[in-house]
Amino acid sequence: QSPALVSSLSAPFKIIEEGANESALKLRITQSDFFDLRLGPAERYLDIPVSAGETIRLRMERFSIAAPESRFLIGTASGDVETAHPDVIMYRGAIEGESNSHAYLAFSSTGMASGYLRASNGETFYIAQTPDEAVKGWNGDIIIHSQAGGIDLPDGVVTCGVEPPAGFDPHRTAKRMA
Repeated sequence: QSPALVSSLSAPFKIIEEGANESALKLRITQSDFFDLRLGPAERYLDIPVSAGETIRLRMERFSIAAPESRFLIGTASGDVETAHPDVIMYRGAIEGESNSHAYLAFSSTGMASGYLRASNGETFYIAQTPDEAVKGWNGDIIIHSQAGGIDLPDGVVTCGVEPPAGFDPHRTAKRMA
């Protein structure tokens, strides 16, 4: 195979341990896999283990939610302080050969990973870390867990989300933006 074809298929997650039940695996990603995801082809296939004997192939494309000229600010009592652009790589796509499926993955330069794979039959696999594992960086365990009928995850595992601050009024924000 040519080098371009080899690098357009990757398997960034390595199985560390099978979970107590068949629907969970402990995984890791290496720093070299992260750099391949960042610097390699923007469109690629990713093989993701979902059980000890099953791997799902994803067709993914790298994307960003921020323009290159975007600025990131931290609000403080004395004013806004500019901070570095987050070193996160995001991919979106679908399960190869499955219409109506969807996949999202995010990888940080510190070894954290999160995301989900949703099959066309509704089965969903979540990829997440407990806070205790996330702070271990490249040595932290990543969990992939299957939930066919809900979103309950193992204790301590969280997924990305947004929680509005106390007293948040979306109508007031919309008026300000108009």
